[in-house]
Amino acid sequence: MWSLSRIDFAPRFHQAYFRVKCGKAAFFERCMVHRTADFSVPGPILEQFPPDFVLGGDFTPRSTDWIRYPVSGSPQNYWFFGQFRNPAEVQWRPDAIVAHAYDIYDNGTLSTVQYDDTGGDRDLNDLIIEVAIVGRTPIGILTQAVEQQAATLHFEHNAARPDGRFEVGIEELRTHNRHSQFTRYSAAFAWRFGRFDASQVRGIADRVLALPALDYTG
Repeated sequence: MWSLSRIDFAPRFHQAYFRVKCGKAAFFERCMVHRTADFSVPGPILEQFPPDFVLGGDFTPRSTDWIRYPVSGSPQNYWFFGQFRNPAEVQWRPDAIVAHAYDIYDNGTLSTVQYDDTGGDRDLNDLIIEVAIVGRTPIGILTQAVEQQAATLHFEHNAARPDGRFEVGIEELRTHNRHSQFTRYSAAFAWRFGRFDASQVRGIADRVLALPALDYTG
């Protein structure tokens, strides 16, 4: 098993991402992932509870897409329990050895965690996962980008019209697009302000994304 708290990195808000990177094992491998804010619970006890996520399973290791927890604004412990199973048996057993290394970046850490199933060859390559802890800033406390307010007001006035005249608004956005690098993202505000239903917003967003490439020189 392996536990990760906020290693050398303590932002106000953070988010954990993890995936199977690779593995070279004759047995089936999996990793049971838990998150808890209760640091008093011992790992062997926590391992008995259903995991939040399972990496791997009834097959030999293969790489996976990234999975993530929601953003957290409080200290958390992340547990990654490595287990293996002989295909000829039904019981999963804890991996015998685990090793850990990590790199520190400006906005987080990237850990590599390596497991050895039986500990016989000690090659630490039966299951290898990556865990990224990324610093996050909630949208509510971000400083608004320069010209964003003007771009949003322009979108509300010209595209978010109650009479459904989307095409007129989009045509005006096509012109405004040359003057504001934020116009492409304005469609999201219509949904935030509750002007349209989801299908209408998607239609507007598709039209905005279809505008010509942004001109940063004009």
